[in-house]
Amino acid sequence: MIKRLRWLAFLPLSAWISWAQASIDRVDPPHWWIGMAESRLQLMLYGTDIADYAVTSDSPALTVAAVTRGDSNNYLFVDLLIADNATAGDYPLTLSSIDSEALSLKYQLVERA
Repeated sequence: MIKRLRWLAFLPLSAWISWAQASIDRVDPPHWWIGMAESRLQLMLYGTDIADYAVTSDSPALTVAAVTRGDSNNYLFVDLLIADNATAGDYPLTLSSIDSEALSLKYQLVERA
């Protein structure tokens, strides 16, 4: 009986680890338009401990120019450059940290009406 219940000793630790991982709860603006006169865009990412992450893009259409941490560890501001030849679609952004598993975000660029 005691051997069967040993796994319970690890339950609080595993629950804490999953609770402590960062998350992306909100992205503002949620999408952007291609063909705008200004090619720079700043995203505000909100989520638990999101400021501990670095942000990269593998797409030449969407380049990460700068990353700024907010006063709170739950905010991260990402400056993006949108290429003149970018097309509408989803562009992956990778958030990586030394201490945590990488997060991915698909940012959508849409056609102007």
